[in-house]
Amino acid sequence: RVFKGVGCILLALSLWLVVFFLPYAYSIFTFNYDNGQQPGMVYSMAFTMVVVIGNAMMYEVCSRVADAVQFKFKDPREALYMILYIIACTLQVLLDFVLTFEITYKVAKGLDFHTFHGVEVEHVSTFADRFEMYAMQRLLG
Repeated sequence: RVFKGVGCILLALSLWLVVFFLPYAYSIFTFNYDNGQQPGMVYSMAFTMVVVIGNAMMYEVCSRVADAVQFKFKDPREALYMILYIIACTLQVLLDFVLTFEITYKVAKGLDFHTFHGVEVEHVSTFADRFEMYAMQRLLG
């Protein structure tokens, strides 16, 4: 029953990804970042709602899965629920990190930032080098 429940959670995550996250990510990736423009308040509110809806979905699905396992006592049910919810939320947060990094990278390119050695941001090839650039650190806060 636990594995069937994990399948339900993955299905719910996929639904959230397709219905909520991907349309938001598409709108963010097609935004015009020239001259350092950044998405406005509407995009921030949309992102907030994507996170809230995703968390609410995962809360409900993980709770139902933990109930469906039909443990004899409440403690194992609560432990399973916490494990499932933490895993689901971790996957969502990882997606959010990737999206935030990509937005910041596009803003840095739009502002025509350079590295310490004078290399344009768009010519930095590896993830580690991109992440460690002062421009990215500054924009990420």
